[in-house]
Amino acid sequence: MSSSFLDQLNALCVTPASRVKLLTLRGIWRDRRARNSFYCESSCGVHLDSLLAHLKANHPGLSAFVKSIIGSPSLHIDAVLRARLKVPLGKAQRIIHLL
Repeated sequence: MSSSFLDQLNALCVTPASRVKLLTLRGIWRDRRARNSFYCESSCGVHLDSLLAHLKANHPGLSAFVKSIIGSPSLHIDAVLRARLKVPLGKAQRIIHLL
């Protein structure tokens, strides 16, 4: 993981509420049934339109959070969902990449 990825992720998730959103989004990713509706393993990775439609139907509060991830210059939704991360809830602690 590049430091710019983690720096951007830490800058995006500065409050406990935003970190809970990140954890919730990653929890949705771990649910195989949900993931199959918005992930295309053979080609593009996460299909953004399908992900946003899934979130709008099931978790409307996460749509804006995902759009902020997509709009960040150093973040990629596939990396945010798939990277092994430790996400502490306290804003004084940084999100770190687990090797």
